[in-house]
Amino acid sequence: MTSELRRYLCKEMKNQKNKMIRFVEFMAICLYHQDFGYYMKQGNKVGKKGDFYTSSQVSNVFGETLSDSILLFFKENEMMNPVLMEVGGGTGGLMEQILTRIREVDAKLYARLRVIMVEISPYHADLQKVRLQDFSLPKIWYKTVEEAARNERFQGVIFSNEYFDAFPVHLLERVCGKWHEIGIGFDQKRETITQQASLSTASERKQPADSDEAQAVIFHEGYMSEISPEITAIINKLPTGLPDGMRIEVQAGVKEVMIALSSMLERGRVISIDYGDLAEDLYHPSRENGTLACYYQHQMNEDYLERLGEQDITAHVNFSRLIECGAEVGLLTKSFTRQDQFLLANGILDKAQAHQDTDPFTSVAMKRNRAIQQLILPSGLGGLFRVLIQEKRMDRERE
Repeated sequence: MTSELRRYLCKEMKNQKNKMIRFVEFMAICLYHQDFGYYMKQGNKVGKKGDFYTSSQVSNVFGETLSDSILLFFKENEMMNPVLMEVGGGTGGLMEQILTRIREVDAKLYARLRVIMVEISPYHADLQKVRLQDFSLPKIWYKTVEEAARNERFQGVIFSNEYFDAFPVHLLERVCGKWHEIGIGFDQKRETITQQASLSTASERKQPADSDEAQAVIFHEGYMSEISPEITAIINKLPTGLPDGMRIEVQAGVKEVMIALSSMLERGRVISIDYGDLAEDLYHPSRENGTLACYYQHQMNEDYLERLGEQDITAHVNFSRLIECGAEVGLLTKSFTRQDQFLLANGILDKAQAHQDTDPFTSVAMKRNRAIQQLILPSGLGGLFRVLIQEKRMDRERE
């Protein structure tokens, strides 16, 4: 499959006047090409047999705690027929945890729920349909938030977990005091994919010698001379004095997604859980190499020219961008916290189980308690992930 995607990329590059495409286009093809893209193919991506874990795979207690927060929101705001919508739900495990909890705690509210799933991956959508088939609720699937927005208007909660980190990114590097956008070009002589950026002096960054997917990485000045007005506006807000050689990533499509979410949410809440930070912390000299990373069989690497279509490519989320784009369309920030703070505030410690077990490998209670510790540990998932809560029209009188 890698060779097929490689040939497709080379064909795309040959069709361009300068024989290259922007990195954001390269990443979009590697992840979302309808036939060869990482997320579009059959096969496990998440969990033990996949390439990475999410918090909901650590323990059901994550979904239970999030569910309690959602349930309280529904009750406090007297939402009689709420909608629960998940964007980018992967295997469907998190929605399963949330619905199971609501059904156990409040059967009457559960019976009034309607479920919407937004999932671009046909493979994951099929997994979700199987996993959620025992919940006797109205359920509907859409491929994109834009498609959902054309068909839906509702009150309720929209949530996502590790959705925005999978957005293709514009990759930029600072050279001689200016930002240049990096692209991926096709070297016709060696018939390999090379990385090319606008640098003042030519240089090379060698890929592993045994790589047949990416050999010489060549930088050339002037290849990516044009940067879109949207990206330029983001660059203009960056702190001054950032060092030459620094790399940053800018997620594409955030504004469009926020517009779509707001257009269908008449009244309610958007919960976005992901790894990332506010712009002033994300675009900081201490992160001069950026945050772009690949995951393959639970190992992180930076070889995005390797294993094309066979590994995840991701970058930390600029939550300042989500906050700003949300505010422009009426999604106002209610809170922005670390995951550990959110889980603690919503009672995750109350879910710990007392026990007298001595075998850590067979004790359900001990496993659950270890999972709670893992989810809230500041040096682990608890400190890495952020939880952004945005609300729309919640200052109105209850309907």
